[in-house]
Parts: sequence; C-alpha cells; structure tokens
Amino acid sequence: MRNRITFLIARIIFYFLRINPKKLIFIDYVPGSGSNVKVLYDFMIKEYDNLDLIYINFQKILENPIKNAMHLGTGSIVITSHGPIKKMKKKQKFIELWHGIPLKKMGLLENETTMNKKKIDTLDRVISSSETYTTLLNACIGINNKYVITGFPRNDLLNLRGGEKRDIILKDFSVSKNDKLIVFMPTFRKGYIREESDLNREYNIFGLSDMDINQFNAYLVNNRITVIVKLHPKEEEYYKKTLVDFSNIKLCTSEFLAKYNLDIYQILAETDLLITDYSSVYFDYLLVDKPILFLNTDLAQYRNNRGFLLNPFEFWTPGPKVNMYDHFICELEKLLTDEKYYKTERENIKKIVHEYTDFKYSERVAKYIYSNYLNVNNYK
Repeated sequence: MRNRITFLIARIIFYFLRINPKKLIFIDYVPGSGSNVKVLYDFMIKEYDNLDLIYINFQKILENPIKNAMHLGTGSIVITSHGPIKKMKKKQKFIELWHGIPLKKMGLLENETTMNKKKIDTLDRVISSSETYTTLLNACIGINNKYVITGFPRNDLLNLRGGEKRDIILKDFSVSKNDKLIVFMPTFRKGYIREESDLNREYNIFGLSDMDINQFNAYLVNNRITVIVKLHPKEEEYYKKTLVDFSNIKLCTSEFLAKYNLDIYQILAETDLLITDYSSVYFDYLLVDKPILFLNTDLAQYRNNRGFLLNPFEFWTPGPKVNMYDHFICELEKLLTDEKYYKTERENIKKIVHEYTDFKYSERVAKYIYSNYLNVNNYK
C-alpha cells in the first residue's frame, strides 16, 4: 500500500517534468509468455543506441515507485501489450502490441465485459498481423483507423531454432536430441478454480475422460516423445506437484523461463507439434508449418459460456479435433508421420491471418515507430 501511494504521488510530481522525445517506455505484463513487448525491446536496444529505452516489468512496477513514475512521466512513447495505462500527458503516444489473435469473444463482445473503453480510446496505434486481424480486434475493442499491419514481434522467436537456448531446453527437460518434442498449451479458463478434491482433473490435465495418464506416459516413452505443458501462471501451482511423477510429461513454469531468460515462443520454435484447445497461440504456430492437434473435450460448454469470435470453429482450426483417448493417439501418430496431413488447411488459415511471413516483425514495428513518432518537434 505504501509503495502504491508513493507511486501515485510521484506520478503527480513528474507530471510537470518535460517529455524526453527519445525515451520509450516498454511495459511488459507477461514476461516469458509470448511477450511482444520484451521481444521488441530486445531488438530496439541493439539497433537504436541513440534512444533511451526503458523496460518495466508491470508485476514489479511498485518495487521502485519513484523511478518508474519518473519514467512514465517523461517518456514520449509508451508501448504495452495488455491495454494502456493511464496517459499522463496529452502529447504522449501509446502503442499497443496486444497479445494474440482473438479466437474467443472478448471485450465489447463479451456478455459481461470488464474492458475500460475510455482507456482503450487513448491508444494511438495498434499493431496488427493482417486485415482480418484488424477487423476482429476492432470488433472487440472498437477503435477505428488506428491499426498498422506489421506482424507481431514475438513471432521472430519462432524462426530461431538451435543454439544455446535449444541445449538448455533439451537438458532441463531431459530430452534426447532425436526425440520428438510436443508442447501442450491450453487456454486459461477465466474464473475456473480447480479443487484439490477433483482427482480426475488432477491427473487428467488433457481433459480426456478415458485417458490413463500413466498409460499415456508409457506410450510417450516407447515412442521417444516428450510433452512440455505450458499453463497460465495462475494454474501452474496446482500441477507442480502432480506432473513430477511422469518422465515424459514436463511442466514448463514461469520460474524456469525466468531462470534462463527464455520466452515460451523459443520453446515453440523447437517443437514438432502443438496441442491446444482454444488458445489462439496456434495462429502464430502456423508460421512454422508444424502440425496442430485440438483437444475439444468441452467444446459445446465452452461455446455456450464464452463463445467464439470466429465461426465455423471447424474451419478456423486447421487440425484434427479429438475428445477421446484412442482418437487422440491415432491423430497424433498421423500428424507426426504424414507431413501433408492438414497442411493445406494450415496454409489457408495462415494466409488469412498473417500478411507477412518473413520473421522481420520487430524490425517493421521499430521502423514504423521511429519514422512516425520520434520527432523532437512533436514534444516541444
């Protein structure tokens, strides 16, 4: 509470300071979890040594309230990924990178939205991946004519295979060099709390009612496959103590990513297949042209409770959909052995949601910001 009050007072004081036209503030809400902000910051810190670039982990913003308030009061450009903070000065420019292509309803389209429309309206530019994305996101947040199609900075990481980061991943997860690597990234179910007594769910993270997790682990061992599970940070704690029992099902935690300064997209780059349910991460995964398997064990319930922005669901999800264990294994084997299986469907969706596929996303965003906003005369 004390740091929060200090931060608020400091923001009032620093309101009277002059804007530094070459200072950019990068506010990162989800370090390590596909952070567009961090990837763009890392690119610009190497390429633009004439700028004053400040990176702030939003989760730790109150640890140094005076310093961070000063930065926010003097930065000419504030870059975010989960919606803007309160704008301190009219001449400041807010650029929103966002954090994914929406598959599910959100914002204005939700039945009970918590979106702060006044804050959203303070955005000056929103980064987009395509005309389709622009249309979809605008339906959710309602700001016209502010989109710039560049692609998302984090997708640069999908093109960086091998090297030191790969060695860390293989060693820490005990994966042999020639083994298949699969990542499972389910969506975060808002408001869903798993009870300790729910033993079926505890050992059934994949949601398949007829799955024997021990049998599945044995299958993975026999076929030299490792599954890395990446959950929302709020769900990690629950599974830390349950997945340790399985040799070939590994939990990728926020602590692991922070320890080695990794982003989950660097792990995605090293994988052979993605398993998800309704997480929009698969839209980005299309860029690496690897197979995708969809677990739809509660599709009807999820559609009724949350709803989908994109319909028909079957068209927009270019991969087999399964809800039973035997079907799951059958489709998994097809995807890992037949390169053409669902390849055409993936290509079709990729063309719709990604205008650029050259992995120069950070460069494009940085050039746009530099050429359009970094003019000293704008802040006099």
